[in-house]
Amino acid sequence: MIGLARRLVRSPVAIGRMFFGPIFQREVRALGRRRAPYWVRFFYTLVLAALVGLVFSSMWDADAVGGIMRQSMMETIAPVVLSTIAVVQFAALGLVAPVLTAGAIADEKRQRTLSTLLTTPLTSRDIVLGKLGSRTVQLLVLSLVPMPLLLALRVFGGVEAEAILASMALGLSIGLLGASLALMFSIWHRRTPSIVFFALCSTAVLVFLPLPLMFLVQWEFSVDERHPLFRCLAPVALLAVLSPDELGGASVADVRGYWIPALGYVLSISAAVVLFAIFVLRGVLRREASGGGNASVVARFVAPGVETPKPPADGRGRDAREVGDRPVLWRELRQTATGSGTRTLIAFGIGIAILLFLYAVAGLDDPGLTVTLMLITAVGLTAQAALSTPTAITAERDAGSWGVLLTTPVGARQIVLGKTLGSMRRLWLAPAVLAFHLLLVMATGWFHPIGVLHALILLLALVFMLASTGVCLGLLCRRGVTAAVLNMGLPLALFLVLPMLTIALMEFRFYSFYRDRSEAVSAFLMVSNPFLMLQEASTVATSEFDRFSFFLRYEKLNSRDTLRVLPFTGLVLLCSGAMAAVGAAALALAMARFNRWCGRPS
Repeated sequence: MIGLARRLVRSPVAIGRMFFGPIFQREVRALGRRRAPYWVRFFYTLVLAALVGLVFSSMWDADAVGGIMRQSMMETIAPVVLSTIAVVQFAALGLVAPVLTAGAIADEKRQRTLSTLLTTPLTSRDIVLGKLGSRTVQLLVLSLVPMPLLLALRVFGGVEAEAILASMALGLSIGLLGASLALMFSIWHRRTPSIVFFALCSTAVLVFLPLPLMFLVQWEFSVDERHPLFRCLAPVALLAVLSPDELGGASVADVRGYWIPALGYVLSISAAVVLFAIFVLRGVLRREASGGGNASVVARFVAPGVETPKPPADGRGRDAREVGDRPVLWRELRQTATGSGTRTLIAFGIGIAILLFLYAVAGLDDPGLTVTLMLITAVGLTAQAALSTPTAITAERDAGSWGVLLTTPVGARQIVLGKTLGSMRRLWLAPAVLAFHLLLVMATGWFHPIGVLHALILLLALVFMLASTGVCLGLLCRRGVTAAVLNMGLPLALFLVLPMLTIALMEFRFYSFYRDRSEAVSAFLMVSNPFLMLQEASTVATSEFDRFSFFLRYEKLNSRDTLRVLPFTGLVLLCSGAMAAVGAAALALAMARFNRWCGRPS
């Protein structure tokens, strides 16, 4: 009994040492001295204030008189403000969290200080939990930014305290999942933007994993709102908290069966990821201590460590190769997308297996399957291009080879164009899986080849724009994370924030200019947005013109069936040309400012 009592007394101290040990204290002090967290909080507060101001201005009736009418109006506005803040916080924490933890282990490896930790009594558990805890503090501070406003909503009524706590808990859980995944991937990868991309993709897959599992259990492509797996979806749980009436409840207490299972699912996955990261880091430290000796293939995959160079099989060196007069382009085009040919084949095979599963569940000619795959490919390709293309420059700086490259007689044009084309070439995996699906639906006669041409033009222009801006920002910014975040902010601002802001302005009563020209503004929003154009491209290719309803119907351009495709093709070329022009301007700026940004004398 005495021994058991001693363990119970010591356990809080041991738990506190794991989370709040020397790693935690060092990381918190280091992050507190950086400017980036304060800038993130400033812009996050600015965005929230702007959105709340737009919502309040659009719903407030200045003609209302009397305290009762204004109190009733505030009770109507408060749930809308909560929904706006909760959705923005849910998305913001999911995007910011991987950026915070992406360099946790990768920075140690780049600075060659990971092996120094072997000389300390710290274990892999202390390192992982300490780094994760310090980043979680930043997430917690970020999530508390709108808390005064949310608590003030309780004064005006119309918002339950449980809704505020549930929305905050769901947002933090998504942030914790993204932070845990980024910390795990930082053990394998050295490039921070690549870590952020893999963490974001893994977060999206794990969050929506209960949905395909439910389809697999039911063996039908239908949503059952009463299924336990469906209640584990965090976005659905957030919808249930913010709009309980839509899911059969009158208050948040009636839909606790949604957000509590979703919170438990996300936290359980996060705990499993953290435990696996501890296990992987322990293997890495052991291999570092042993000098990276011989290990099995599984051990090298799970716990990568010091790699021993292998001699060529034929006994000859690999230096005798004809490079040509464009060495940067020659080297960039020979780099694989996933690091090795085996991993590329495995990734492509996984994509094909997912498609076959969807065919078995939904059918090849399902009305929404093609457009859904096109949008998923476009979103994934946008994230991959925005986050990975800046590493073409920043990885050279981190490896110490950038200064060597600048001493060569290779000009700025060859470097910029070579990096851009090489970055575009490494983004072929997701379009290849989509092309496999489009070829199948074309073979069945359900999808017209013009849709493939439209999708190819739009995706190619989108990738070219993001690759060009990524290389330009990689030259301008010293840190890869900064360049990747800025490059990711470009498509978010152009294709998400700008349409939302324009639609909000159209709803304002005092902006009659936008209301009177709503049709022209809607047409501009669609033509300037490649995602909406991809949706319309699927409609054109399937000849089902009334399936979707968006801002602009291209069949209004010409009433004759034989000419419907031609005007829309012109719109596709207009949208793609605008994105290509942005990319060309970024390349021209990068080549003009290359010497000044890089410190090259000539």
